[in-house]
Amino acid sequence: MSANERLEYELSLAVERDLLSALDASFEDGEEKGREEGLKEGISKVALSMKQSGILLSEIIKLTGLSSEEIEQL
Repeated sequence: MSANERLEYELSLAVERDLLSALDASFEDGEEKGREEGLKEGISKVALSMKQSGILLSEIIKLTGLSSEEIEQL
């Protein structure tokens, strides 16, 4: 293999590693976002249940971390 061919080969490997790394990072970001959205959805469901059970708004805010506006929209 010539020096030029060797250089092209090494560059192609570097590009492939970079692409795989970017893909992996994107996948991890997607997983993180999915977990965050799932957690928010769960908190909203609990807050709605609390609201329907007649728990005071101030208690729902304190326990869920949601704002009064977010709770009113449920």
